Amino acid sequence: MKLRSQIFLVAFALGILPILTLVAVNLSGHIKRHEQTGLEQTRASLALKTENLAAAIEQRRQLLEIILSLPGIRAISAAAPPPAELTAQIAAWLAKDPAITGISLQNAAGSRILSLARQEGTFTPTPDSAPEPAPGTVLTVISESGADRQIKSRLFLDPQILLQEYRDSYWITPAGYYFHQPEKSFLPVETDSNALEDFQGLAALLLSAKPEVWESGSGYIVAWLPLFLDGSAPTLWIGSPVDRTAARAWKRSLIQNIVLIIMALSAIIFIVAGAIAGKIDTIRAQIISGLDRVLNHGEEFRFSWTGPKEITAMAEDLSRLATNYCTHAKARQEAEKALNENRENFLNLTNSAQDAIIFMDPDGNISFWNQAAEEIFGYTKEEAEGKAIHRLISPKLADEQEDSMHSGNTGDGPIKETIELITTRKNGTEVPIELSLSEARIRERWHSIWIIRDISERKWATEKTRLQQQQLIQADKMASLGLLVSGVAHEINNPNSISLLNTTMLAKSWQSVSPILERYYTENGNFLVAGLEYSEMREQIPRLFHELDESAKRIKAIVKDLKDYARQDSTSLLDRVNINDICETAIRLTGNLLKNSTDNFTVSLSRNIPPIKGNSQRLEQVLINLLQNSCDALENNRSAITVETGAENNTVYIRVSDEGCGVPPESINKLTDPFFTTKRNTGGTGLGLSVSAGIIKEHNGTMHITSQKGKGTTVTVSFPTSASAGSTISEEDHA
Repeated sequence: MKLRSQIFLVAFALGILPILTLVAVNLSGHIKRHEQTGLEQTRASLALKTENLAAAIEQRRQLLEIILSLPGIRAISAAAPPPAELTAQIAAWLAKDPAITGISLQNAAGSRILSLARQEGTFTPTPDSAPEPAPGTVLTVISESGADRQIKSRLFLDPQILLQEYRDSYWITPAGYYFHQPEKSFLPVETDSNALEDFQGLAALLLSAKPEVWESGSGYIVAWLPLFLDGSAPTLWIGSPVDRTAARAWKRSLIQNIVLIIMALSAIIFIVAGAIAGKIDTIRAQIISGLDRVLNHGEEFRFSWTGPKEITAMAEDLSRLATNYCTHAKARQEAEKALNENRENFLNLTNSAQDAIIFMDPDGNISFWNQAAEEIFGYTKEEAEGKAIHRLISPKLADEQEDSMHSGNTGDGPIKETIELITTRKNGTEVPIELSLSEARIRERWHSIWIIRDISERKWATEKTRLQQQQLIQADKMASLGLLVSGVAHEINNPNSISLLNTTMLAKSWQSVSPILERYYTENGNFLVAGLEYSEMREQIPRLFHELDESAKRIKAIVKDLKDYARQDSTSLLDRVNINDICETAIRLTGNLLKNSTDNFTVSLSRNIPPIKGNSQRLEQVLINLLQNSCDALENNRSAITVETGAENNTVYIRVSDEGCGVPPESINKLTDPFFTTKRNTGGTGLGLSVSAGIIKEHNGTMHITSQKGKGTTVTVSFPTSASAGSTISEEDHA
């Protein structure tokens, strides 16, 4: 917007707007008073018209009362028909009023005793069977004669004659139905519509039963006056539109005069604004030229203007400011040079550091990011600066650090010690870091300084040392367990050997005495043996001896397997091993666990399995661990466990499947990590699958794990066949 236009608008606002406001306030009040006066005149006119209508109706009612008071009328109240003289007299009276169209007299029983109707200017009697005028075509005045009210009379009036001066008005009933509509109406209405709906708010006005003025939102006014024919309630309402043409013409003329005055004042203001704008343009051109020499060239400049005292004083002030600016500009240039040198030294120092150096402003956003931070986290300087530091690298405390933080000082204030955290790189991998926090005041605001060191290698070395210690501890436990198992096995073998020997001797003794007992049974009949009849015991005792013998042999086999499993491993990985033997031994050792865990245990060992080179004791350890994991995964005894073996493509495999709870997809790749376990709450150490993976790798084998959450897990362990075996191991060799 040009300066001239701005000056014009300001002058217009300061000079014209107050005048407009004053005119608008006074004009509005004057117009309102004018309209209020018009409304008062309309109400006075309504009151006068209402009184005139009431007087006209009262005149007809008095005529009706005079007719009812005639002696002849009272004489014929109980007889029929009236005398001709009486009828002629009444007809003469009624003919004088052109608005009267008929009269009807009825006795107390409701029978018509006199009925006259106007026909061609005269009143003639109408037969009793003739219908009375239809409602909506006449107005009716009702009166009753005498104190006993024996005769009821109705006088019919023609509304078109009675209300002739209101033909340009609306005639409506109290219910809102149109009795008459003017030929020209400012409000479009239908013949069968309702006036109470056409004139919004009219229903509330008519409740007063007094003359009222109705006004629409668009300024139209209708004066409504009541017509009382019978009783205190209006029989008809007459609405006359009020002509406001003169008021609108007066208002339009007044507004035109005001607009002409404003246009004249605006032209004067525009001429004055042009003169002022010319002077200001001259001053502006000199200011731009002077500032260009001061700001861009560093030269001092003196401003010189003519005019009022205020303008010359402003020129002197600007000249003084220009001189001061040149002095401060030289000092600022020297300070910026020193600051740039310090910044360059700071950047060289931080970029040469091996640790990440990060500044965090008070809002939690990164304000500085060195090269070491780019290498550790993978974010460039442009990607990092301005971002929230906790959203970008999201550090979190390691487990051991959480314990120390919870148990340490929880007071307010900065952290006074170096802490270890786990954070996330740009590619999503986690990295352990060592964080040292400090504070610095930069540009009058406190900033946090993060010095971060990548301790991945140190953590890896520490974890490797801890793993080796755990493995040594586990090996020592296994050695101790082996000695304990060997001692327990020896203690079990001694009484079990006696049981085997004595069971065989007792069985032979029974065979020796059986003929004698049979002969005694034949001669003397049945007798009791250990509280049971001999006829039953001679069938049960051989079976009992056989079960005792089989149980003792099973105990002997389990003890042998335990001794072999716990025996110190001194064999190499070059023995020929049949994986079916491995499976049977492992199943025997875990038989009680399998029995208690599932009712659906299935074993499918393939025939003619090629041998492999390996250590049977270590392979048994692998399979025992897999069976234990499957049992732990089952949620009820109905879930199944399946063990199967097979051979394909110069490899043999052992497959263990269960219908347990399964493993989440994100945890499958971590199952063989040392100390990772999904059974931490139930005593899991996380070493079983890790050690088993190591044993499988020693045998040049592979382990493949598939799992679905809630459906189960399948582990397939595969080994290469023995090239030096020369033939397969048949069932006979296995037996």
